[in-house]
Amino acid sequence: MNGAYNGLQAHMKNSNPLIVYTHCLAYVLNLIMEDSTKKIVEPENIFGLVEQTAVFLSDSFKRMESFTEKDTSWSATATDKSRNITSFNKFKYMVFFIIDNLEISISERFIPNEQLMKDYGWLDPKKYCDLQAVNEIPDNVFSEITKLANVERSAVLTELNQFANYYHSIILEHLMNILGQDKENEIIKNSVSE
Repeated sequence: MNGAYNGLQAHMKNSNPLIVYTHCLAYVLNLIMEDSTKKIVEPENIFGLVEQTAVFLSDSFKRMESFTEKDTSWSATATDKSRNITSFNKFKYMVFFIIDNLEISISERFIPNEQLMKDYGWLDPKKYCDLQAVNEIPDNVFSEITKLANVERSAVLTELNQFANYYHSIILEHLMNILGQDKENEIIKNSVSE
Protein backbone atom coordinates (compact mmCIF):
# COMPACT_ATOMS: atom_id res chain seq x y z
CA MET A 1 0.00 0.00 0.00
CA ASN A 2 2.20 2.80 -1.26
CA GLY A 3 1.02 6.35 -0.88
CA ALA A 4 0.84 8.98 -3.59
CA TYR A 5 4.18 10.45 -2.52
CA ASN A 6 7.41 8.51 -1.99
CA GLY A 7 9.59 9.60 0.93
CA LEU A 8 6.85 11.42 2.83
CA GLN A 9 8.08 10.19 6.20
CA ALA A 10 11.67 11.29 5.47
CA HIS A 11 10.46 14.70 4.29
CA MET A 12 8.43 15.17 7.47
CA LYS A 13 11.39 14.06 9.64
CA ASN A 14 13.59 16.64 7.90
CA SER A 15 11.05 19.36 8.68
CA ASN A 16 10.67 18.36 12.32
CA PRO A 17 12.98 15.69 13.81
CA LEU A 18 10.69 15.20 16.84
CA ILE A 19 7.67 14.26 14.75
CA VAL A 20 6.04 10.87 15.27
CA TYR A 21 5.02 9.60 11.86
CA THR A 22 1.99 7.30 11.95
CA HIS A 23 0.28 5.61 9.06
CA CYS A 24 -3.44 6.02 8.56
CA LEU A 25 -5.47 3.52 10.57
CA ALA A 26 -6.64 1.68 7.44
CA TYR A 27 -3.02 0.99 6.51
CA VAL A 28 -2.20 -0.15 10.06
CA LEU A 29 -5.23 -2.46 10.10
CA ASN A 30 -4.15 -3.89 6.75
CA LEU A 31 -0.66 -4.59 8.14
CA ILE A 32 -2.15 -6.26 11.21
CA MET A 33 -4.49 -8.45 9.16
CA GLU A 34 -1.63 -9.37 6.84
CA ASP A 35 0.62 -10.33 9.77
CA SER A 36 -2.06 -12.41 11.46
CA THR A 37 -3.08 -14.28 8.31
CA LYS A 38 0.51 -15.14 7.35
CA LYS A 39 0.94 -17.04 10.61
CA ILE A 40 -2.02 -19.33 9.96
CA VAL A 41 -1.67 -21.93 7.23
CA GLU A 42 -4.42 -24.40 8.18
CA PRO A 43 -7.44 -22.23 7.19
CA GLU A 44 -5.80 -21.51 3.84
CA ASN A 45 -5.45 -25.25 3.22
CA ILE A 46 -9.05 -25.88 4.30
CA PHE A 47 -10.48 -23.14 2.08
CA GLY A 48 -8.32 -24.35 -0.80
CA LEU A 49 -9.69 -27.88 -0.36
CA VAL A 50 -13.28 -26.58 -0.23
CA GLU A 51 -12.69 -24.53 -3.38
CA GLN A 52 -11.15 -27.48 -5.22
CA THR A 53 -14.07 -29.70 -4.19
CA ALA A 54 -16.61 -27.14 -5.40
CA VAL A 55 -14.82 -26.77 -8.73
CA PHE A 56 -14.54 -30.56 -9.11
CA LEU A 57 -18.26 -31.04 -8.47
CA SER A 58 -19.42 -28.14 -10.62
CA ASP A 59 -17.31 -29.21 -13.63
CA SER A 60 -19.52 -32.22 -14.33
CA PHE A 61 -23.31 -32.37 -14.39
CA LYS A 62 -23.26 -36.03 -13.25
CA ARG A 63 -21.03 -35.24 -10.27
CA MET A 64 -23.21 -32.31 -9.30
CA GLU A 65 -26.34 -34.45 -9.55
CA SER A 66 -24.84 -37.19 -7.38
CA PHE A 67 -23.88 -34.55 -4.83
CA THR A 68 -27.43 -33.17 -4.66
CA GLU A 69 -28.91 -36.68 -4.36
CA LYS A 70 -26.64 -37.59 -1.44
CA ASP A 71 -28.44 -37.70 1.89
CA THR A 72 -26.87 -34.98 4.00
CA SER A 73 -29.00 -35.42 7.10
CA TRP A 74 -27.19 -35.49 10.43
CA SER A 75 -26.40 -38.87 11.85
CA ALA A 76 -27.39 -39.56 15.42
CA THR A 77 -24.38 -41.65 16.29
CA ALA A 78 -22.07 -40.52 19.05
CA THR A 79 -18.96 -40.70 16.88
CA ASP A 80 -20.38 -38.31 14.28
CA LYS A 81 -21.39 -35.86 16.98
CA SER A 82 -17.98 -36.02 18.61
CA ARG A 83 -16.32 -35.37 15.23
CA ASN A 84 -18.52 -32.33 14.71
CA ILE A 85 -17.81 -30.99 18.19
CA THR A 86 -14.07 -31.53 17.71
CA SER A 87 -14.19 -29.68 14.38
CA PHE A 88 -16.08 -26.83 15.99
CA ASN A 89 -13.55 -26.64 18.82
CA LYS A 90 -10.70 -26.51 16.30
CA PHE A 91 -12.48 -23.74 14.42
CA LYS A 92 -13.13 -21.86 17.67
CA TYR A 93 -9.47 -22.25 18.65
CA MET A 94 -8.35 -20.82 15.29
CA VAL A 95 -10.71 -17.85 15.61
CA PHE A 96 -9.41 -17.05 19.08
CA PHE A 97 -5.85 -17.48 17.81
CA ILE A 98 -6.52 -14.88 15.11
CA ILE A 99 -8.09 -12.50 17.63
CA ASP A 100 -5.13 -12.89 19.99
CA ASN A 101 -2.70 -12.15 17.14
CA LEU A 102 -4.69 -9.04 16.26
CA GLU A 103 -4.66 -7.83 19.87
CA ILE A 104 -0.91 -8.41 20.18
CA SER A 105 -0.20 -6.62 16.89
CA ILE A 106 -2.36 -3.66 17.85
CA SER A 107 -0.81 -3.35 21.30
CA GLU A 108 2.72 -3.56 19.87
CA ARG A 109 1.97 -0.80 17.38
CA PHE A 110 0.10 1.64 19.63
CA ILE A 111 1.56 1.28 23.15
CA PRO A 112 4.64 3.47 22.44
CA ASN A 113 2.31 6.29 21.35
CA GLU A 114 -0.32 5.81 24.05
CA GLN A 115 -0.16 9.39 25.37
CA LEU A 116 -0.28 10.77 21.83
CA MET A 117 -3.38 8.68 21.08
CA LYS A 118 -5.02 9.99 24.27
CA ASP A 119 -4.21 13.55 23.20
CA TYR A 120 -5.79 12.88 19.80
CA GLY A 121 -8.88 11.61 21.60
CA TRP A 122 -9.37 15.07 23.09
CA LEU A 123 -9.46 16.51 19.57
CA ASP A 124 -12.62 14.54 18.77
CA PRO A 125 -15.42 17.01 17.86
CA LYS A 126 -17.93 14.97 19.89
CA LYS A 127 -16.16 16.17 23.04
CA TYR A 128 -16.59 19.84 22.14
CA CYS A 129 -20.24 19.91 23.18
CA ASP A 130 -19.24 18.57 26.60
CA LEU A 131 -16.57 21.21 27.16
CA GLN A 132 -17.90 24.37 28.78
CA ALA A 133 -14.48 25.94 29.14
CA VAL A 134 -10.86 25.16 28.40
CA ASN A 135 -10.25 25.02 32.15
CA GLU A 136 -12.05 21.65 32.30
CA ILE A 137 -9.27 19.92 30.33
CA PRO A 138 -6.80 18.12 32.65
CA ASP A 139 -3.24 19.46 32.84
CA ASN A 140 -1.57 16.38 31.31
CA VAL A 141 -3.68 16.53 28.11
CA PHE A 142 -1.87 17.75 24.99
CA SER A 143 1.53 17.25 26.63
CA GLU A 144 2.75 14.96 23.84
CA ILE A 145 1.26 17.01 20.99
CA THR A 146 2.73 20.27 22.28
CA LYS A 147 6.14 18.65 22.75
CA LEU A 148 6.17 17.16 19.24
CA ALA A 149 4.80 20.28 17.53
CA ASN A 150 6.97 22.62 19.63
CA VAL A 151 3.92 24.76 20.46
CA GLU A 152 2.81 26.11 23.83
CA ARG A 153 -0.12 24.35 25.48
CA SER A 154 -2.00 27.65 25.92
CA ALA A 155 -1.92 28.20 22.14
CA VAL A 156 -3.36 24.74 21.52
CA LEU A 157 -6.08 25.33 24.12
CA THR A 158 -6.97 28.72 22.60
CA GLU A 159 -7.27 27.19 19.13
CA LEU A 160 -9.32 24.32 20.52
CA ASN A 161 -11.66 26.73 22.30
CA GLN A 162 -12.17 28.79 19.12
CA PHE A 163 -12.77 25.67 17.06
CA ALA A 164 -15.17 24.30 19.70
CA ASN A 165 -17.20 27.54 19.60
CA TYR A 166 -17.28 27.44 15.81
CA TYR A 167 -18.25 23.76 15.82
CA HIS A 168 -20.99 24.46 18.38
CA SER A 169 -22.45 27.27 16.23
CA ILE A 170 -22.46 25.02 13.14
CA ILE A 171 -24.27 22.28 15.06
CA LEU A 172 -26.85 24.77 16.36
CA GLU A 173 -27.42 26.13 12.85
CA HIS A 174 -27.83 22.59 11.51
CA LEU A 175 -30.35 21.73 14.24
CA MET A 176 -32.29 24.93 13.57
CA ASN A 177 -32.47 24.01 9.87
CA ILE A 178 -33.78 20.57 10.76
CA LEU A 179 -36.39 22.04 13.12
CA GLY A 180 -37.39 24.55 10.44
CA GLN A 181 -37.90 21.75 7.94
CA ASP A 182 -39.96 19.82 10.49
CA LYS A 183 -42.24 22.86 11.01
CA GLU A 184 -42.65 23.28 7.24
CA ASN A 185 -43.49 19.58 6.89
CA GLU A 186 -46.05 19.84 9.69
CA ILE A 187 -47.70 22.86 8.03
CA ILE A 188 -47.87 20.97 4.73
CA LYS A 189 -49.35 17.89 6.44
CA ASN A 190 -52.01 20.00 8.15
CA SER A 191 -52.93 21.80 4.91
CA VAL A 192 -53.19 18.51 2.99
CA SER A 193 -55.30 16.81 5.64
CA GLU A 194 -57.83 19.69 5.70
